[in-house]
Parts: sequence; C-alpha cells; structure tokens
Amino acid sequence: SQSGKGGIAYVLESEYGIELPKEAQAEFATVVQQITDNSGREILSKDIYQAFLTTYIESMDPFNLVDYDMQKDSTKTVVL
Repeated sequence: SQSGKGGIAYVLESEYGIELPKEAQAEFATVVQQITDNSGREILSKDIYQAFLTTYIESMDPFNLVDYDMQKDSTKTVVL
C-alpha cells in the first residue's frame, strides 16, 4: 500500500537517517511485505532497518567491474 511504502521510508529516515529514494520505496516495500507475511506479525522499526542492511548493504552478491576508462584531467587527478 502507499502508506506502507511511505511508512517504511519514514521509519528509515526518521530513526536511522536513511533517505530511501521514491523509486526504491516500492521495491523495498515488497521485501518488507515478504518478511511480514512470513512472520505473521507486524514488524518493528529495527526489523525494517535490518532488512535494509541485509538487502542493500550486506548483500552477498559481489560487484563485478565490467569496464572502466581511466584518464588524468588538467589537475592531474585520476578520473574513473
């Protein structure tokens, strides 16, 4: 629901200082909904925060560097 998406974003921002972009709110609401459905109860703000960490920060999927272009600019700073 819209209030669910907004509520999740509000909890993350007000309690943990995390501003979830609008585009990500619906995606993350689905994650939280699955947790709620599996637990059979409403979840606490700490559960929402842990779900955020697990989903976006502590992901076990490694990042892969696909390509890069390295050059120096006029200040001799390396730009990737």
